[in-house]
Amino acid sequence: MIHLDIAKVCQSKGIDKPTEYLVNRGFTTSTAYRLVTQPQERISYQMLEQLCLAFYCTPNELLSWQPNSNTTVDSNHPIQKLKPVKQDTSIVGRLRKLPPEKLEEVQKFLEGLAGEATDK
Repeated sequence: MIHLDIAKVCQSKGIDKPTEYLVNRGFTTSTAYRLVTQPQERISYQMLEQLCLAFYCTPNELLSWQPNSNTTVDSNHPIQKLKPVKQDTSIVGRLRKLPPEKLEEVQKFLEGLAGEATDK
């Protein structure tokens, strides 16, 4: 079953307080709390768009898929990309562990990526 996975996108982006993060981006406290703590049976395209804009991501990054016990899907089926992958730490956590010279390399790499993005 496909489900909204706010925890996944927050972990990948180093967001420690997802409810607070969403409130700071215009969601009401009750909506943010509900999105973070309760499984969503339905979500409107409008809400999905708001979440994508808030997290600067695509819907694929917000969704996860866990097959039901009676579901058989080929291992090369595109939906397999939505299976959650356990990450030990967020990128922020990994960056905190790097020595200064490696952080400089990361900074240069990011500047190169930013330059490529503006060239397009």
